[in-house]
Amino acid sequence: MIDRYQLLKTFRKYLDDNISVTEQDWKKVVAATQIILIPRGKHLLKSGELNNKQVFILNGCLRTYQIGDTGKENTMLFKFENSWASEHESLSSQMPSRFNIEAIEHTWVAIINDADFISLYEYLPGFKQHINEIFRKAFVASNQRIHASYFLGASERYLQLLAHNPEVILRAPQHMVASYLQINAETLSRIKRKTTMRAKQAV
Repeated sequence: MIDRYQLLKTFRKYLDDNISVTEQDWKKVVAATQIILIPRGKHLLKSGELNNKQVFILNGCLRTYQIGDTGKENTMLFKFENSWASEHESLSSQMPSRFNIEAIEHTWVAIINDADFISLYEYLPGFKQHINEIFRKAFVASNQRIHASYFLGASERYLQLLAHNPEVILRAPQHMVASYLQINAETLSRIKRKTTMRAKQAV
């Protein structure tokens, strides 16, 4: 069983690896942080709910998805441990979210109320720059995903995912990976078989 102390140590290590944190700084972080478990298949956020928190994944995986008019799930994003996974559209607009955030594994998260997060953002040395860099990389990744959806075929999108984010393929259920790649599960199975065959032939 993972205990709160161990999980807080994980969060502290993440901060120490990226910014300078004194003991006084850390006490402020701990006071603002709630540690919770999201069981597999349960939601951190559902469409129609208002998001007012920042979320850091300590262990596990969260999926962000939207349900279309036909009832089909469209997977937008997977986030794994040591990454932030909040829904910023609702957070910034203070409007109900259009998205769902679901745990696809038993997932432990550190939750910080947005008001407390803004305070830490301004107070912790280097934290503002670190978070801004995360936003910059997320913006670039979003643009790359849009480009891939328009200009790359299904096989190319799969190979790109395999090269740059293999954890998605290893840890997410196949139908969710297919949804993320904007193909059906049968097409994904066929692509995976062809990729495996080519890899064996190349040996």
